[in-house]
Amino acid sequence: MSSSEAALGIVADDLTGALDSAVKFARSGWNADLVLGRVQDLAVRTGSAFTVTTDARTQSADVASAATANAVRGFVQAGVERILVKIDSTIRGSVAAQIDGALAVWRAHRPNAIAVVCPAYPAMGRTVSGGIVHVDGVRVDRTWMADDPVTPVTDADLRGLLPNAAVLGAGPEEELAGRITQARLSGHDAVVVDAADEAALESIAAAARRLGPDAVLVGAAGIAQAFAGEAARGAGGQRNPDVARPLVIASSLHERTHEQLDRLIAEREVLQAYEPSLPDLRTDSDVEAWVAALPIAEVDGITILRTPTTRTSDDGAAVAVSARLALAADLIAARSVPDLLLLMGGEGARAVLRRIGAQRVQIQREIREGMPLGRVVGGFLDGALIITKAGGFGRPEDISDVLAELTGTTQERHAS
Repeated sequence: MSSSEAALGIVADDLTGALDSAVKFARSGWNADLVLGRVQDLAVRTGSAFTVTTDARTQSADVASAATANAVRGFVQAGVERILVKIDSTIRGSVAAQIDGALAVWRAHRPNAIAVVCPAYPAMGRTVSGGIVHVDGVRVDRTWMADDPVTPVTDADLRGLLPNAAVLGAGPEEELAGRITQARLSGHDAVVVDAADEAALESIAAAARRLGPDAVLVGAAGIAQAFAGEAARGAGGQRNPDVARPLVIASSLHERTHEQLDRLIAEREVLQAYEPSLPDLRTDSDVEAWVAALPIAEVDGITILRTPTTRTSDDGAAVAVSARLALAADLIAARSVPDLLLLMGGEGARAVLRRIGAQRVQIQREIREGMPLGRVVGGFLDGALIITKAGGFGRPEDISDVLAELTGTTQERHAS
């Protein structure tokens, strides 16, 4: 990556997505930061990637469009020269509205702008074929995502989601650039490009570079990695930091999150594991009373706080549950003072960072695929390490293995 690379702004629909996209740029030599304050106040410099989160995934179309537009407007005012809209790799939530909001503002700045859409993330089993999104070879609307309690996926076909988009197959860089340009001249707002592997994503990224700032990339961490550059493939050789008091906060209800937590408890010595009930999270006062009664040990060791597993779509606003789980995390952290926050689930991660008063996150590297490592800047946990992970990402053993590496655990692993 050249130090003269134009500054890039990533507008993400949730916090884990913001970080797992931005870390691809950090690994390639860019300066990468998650910004939790005003985007307009950024000191933009070349070779920088800034990411913000709008929380748009779970918002209504109008609110999501406005939130995305506002974030893009802030980047324009700050002088950022390229935009990447980070959507969910399984197209959950307000994808079309986010694209509309981004284009509405960017076109005032770049009248010929067109969205280049590909949510593929092959390293995590997400691919696009014929405009249809698949997870491990299965249409996403026939997977667990179809029953997501907050943002169910009812259609895997991007053609229905984006009616004014031209659907392009995969192709080499120069050919794709020409077809994207033709689609724009024909009046299309967006193009959907297929990708079954990283080579296809690299062709899309190269075509976007040819088109310059007029190409608004829309996708997940896969397209971020392709655009960041080849160095994203080699992050080895870095020494792990020493960690003594990790606090694992799981707000996600995804089955993979449950598998990872169960594996962690089975394989590592966990100091304490807490799961509040829904009544414990009904009000702030209920949360405070619940935490006050916990026998929190102020010693080294792994602590787990997980969201109620009894939640359904009828349990009330998911945002309220996440906010109160974040309050519980804040109160527990104030007593145990963790040196690592491991946050599983984007909505909850955002709530936790807001609650502890963080101003930004300095992104360092990727400790596992889809698991960025950074440091908190600001708030009472200033300087603490942070790892985030989307609820549905990773292998069952990833959390257990990462914590073993960071805490220096050498005990024998046993079957979960």
